[in-house]
Amino acid sequence: MSNLLKLGRFALRQANTRSVLVAKPLSTNPYLLKDSTTKNTNNIDELKAAETKEDIKPVKTDKKDDSTVLVSEKEALDLEADAVLKDQLLFDKLDAISQDIDGEVEWETNFQDLNPSDLSQFDPILDFTYDPYFAKNTHPQKFALKNEYPSQPPPADTVIEEKEEVEFSHAMGINNLAFRSLKKKVLYARSTVNMTAKGKIRSRWALVVVGNGNGAGGYGQAKAEDLGVAVQKATQRAIKNMVAFERYDNRTIYHDIEHKFKATNLKLFARPPGFGLRINMYIHEICQCLGFRDLSGKVYGSANPMNVVKAFFEAIQKQKTPQDIAKSRGKKLVDVQYRYYGVDA
Repeated sequence: MSNLLKLGRFALRQANTRSVLVAKPLSTNPYLLKDSTTKNTNNIDELKAAETKEDIKPVKTDKKDDSTVLVSEKEALDLEADAVLKDQLLFDKLDAISQDIDGEVEWETNFQDLNPSDLSQFDPILDFTYDPYFAKNTHPQKFALKNEYPSQPPPADTVIEEKEEVEFSHAMGINNLAFRSLKKKVLYARSTVNMTAKGKIRSRWALVVVGNGNGAGGYGQAKAEDLGVAVQKATQRAIKNMVAFERYDNRTIYHDIEHKFKATNLKLFARPPGFGLRINMYIHEICQCLGFRDLSGKVYGSANPMNVVKAFFEAIQKQKTPQDIAKSRGKKLVDVQYRYYGVDA
């Protein structure tokens, strides 16, 4: 009887499941589970006769199902385990929902400033924004200014490679630093063809000017099968032919010059400070190498590059300084600016 009462109390605790009445098997049939449509009235009467009002209270059945079910002890334990499992699943579901809500709040707090359309800030693989001013590289996190590293190196300042400058300077008998300080310009280069009985023999011709930017310079020409070899030979000859030239105030010529070389007529004019170089393109390059900054002139007749270069070098060599004029006239030269103002001219 005590077991029967215990099972009855268990049935009362199942509030979230179907209401049941539990009893020991009253017959040889182990399955006493009845459907809601059929009732075992004999068992119910026997239970009522054995129970007291103090031990068991009337059971309130579900509105949708008014049936009373009799089960065995094993089935009752299974029902209890199922109820505990359902409660655990319910608690797990509520916990998961609460965690999802907390996660959404945390995500909104941490990424509230994130632009939804710019997914590259969250993950570079998801999106990419074009920036015309910067070339971004997110792997690794480093950026470089656009065109900071050009695809091609800048052109060399000299016409001869650096690895050959040391050997070239030793061959010329000058210091390597002095050789590097020289300004070298390829004024003109062309290809020539010599027709022989065996066929055409092609060669390259180069005209190079060299100067230190302080009044000294020279030019040279050479011919070779390769243009680089021709430039090297012309540079060597230009260095050997270097001559110092007079400059007034270290910027222009002393007086206007008119000179003729073969079919080329050349006129040069001294100009005031800041005038610049307004002259033939070949003479312009020569003046930059020699150190003339204010000069103008005009080329008449033949504009052959070689004739123009030779005419210019001869013209600046024939200019007369005040010392030369005083010496030719037998006069004493006095620096008036230094005598009266104490300043060198």
